[in-house]
Amino acid sequence: MKTKSAIYSILLAGLLLSPMISCKKEVIKTLPTVTIAEIKNITDATASSGGSVSNGNGTTITERGVCWSIAENPTTKDPKTTNGTGFGAFVSPVTGLVSGTIYNIRAYAVNEMGTAYSAQATFTTLALAPVLTTTELVVGETGTMTSGGTITQDGGSPVTARGVCWSTTANPTITNTKTTDGDGVGVFTSTVTGLLPGAVYYIRAYATNSIGTGYGA
Repeated sequence: MKTKSAIYSILLAGLLLSPMISCKKEVIKTLPTVTIAEIKNITDATASSGGSVSNGNGTTITERGVCWSIAENPTTKDPKTTNGTGFGAFVSPVTGLVSGTIYNIRAYAVNEMGTAYSAQATFTTLALAPVLTTTELVVGETGTMTSGGTITQDGGSPVTARGVCWSTTANPTITNTKTTDGDGVGVFTSTVTGLLPGAVYYIRAYATNSIGTGYGA
């Protein structure tokens, strides 16, 4: 009888423990939660951002950073930074940007379940004065010559005026005598008139946008 009682006790204990064992939950691994940091220190070609990584339910963060594009919802296939591993906050320097351009940016983090992204943020790099060169001078009839320029970059803001300016002192500006030869980037030609025989002149191309005026040599 004692043997049977012992067997019954073991079976009863097993039945009582069974629900407790079956109630133990299995940890379900998930993608991490990612937030993006404030975008700071914006210049014509750089910015600073970053993010924070949390959750993931027992997974390991193998890569994290930010990615950006002029298109919506950038991914890690676009330009990106790689800023260490693990959970927590991180800082990302963003470089190689184009002036006067609107960019979309997201923080990301990678674990064994895949890549998670933060919400999208948007920023605009600073515009600059246009970049250009001065065309070689060609002397024409008495009192005239031809020059012009080539605008290679508008600085991120449309070129609204362009031409050449000249003076009998070095480094003339648009406050001196000048031509006005259209707008936009590219090559343009300027005809200079009213020059005095025997005088020494300095001339250079100029281009103006909403930021200011750039000059050729």
